[in-house]
Amino acid sequence: MIKVERGRYVAAVLTIIRAFMAAESPRKADPINGYAQYCAMIRDPLIWLGCDDPCATMEEIRKQDSRLAATQQVAAQWLGAFGEQGHSAAAIVEHVNRRAYVQ
Repeated sequence: MIKVERGRYVAAVLTIIRAFMAAESPRKADPINGYAQYCAMIRDPLIWLGCDDPCATMEEIRKQDSRLAATQQVAAQWLGAFGEQGHSAAAIVEHVNRRAYVQ
């Protein structure tokens, strides 16, 4: 159905964006870092129409992402062990080898 009616959907999307721009593009949500243009052309018009914020589920998805959780844990441990200073790989290996681990 979408493929058959593609032209109508594209026209509708462009009409929504044009109407939003004609309304002087009222800001509806704070832009997401790196996605300001997406927010201005897609997200804000949808919110302006009364649709749910398409980015509202992002935080819930992040909470369910086991890889992201593991990465955050590694980053927290790294920050605790080394702070915000840069370190060479050799210094990190030396630090790890000096630590006593509880099993």
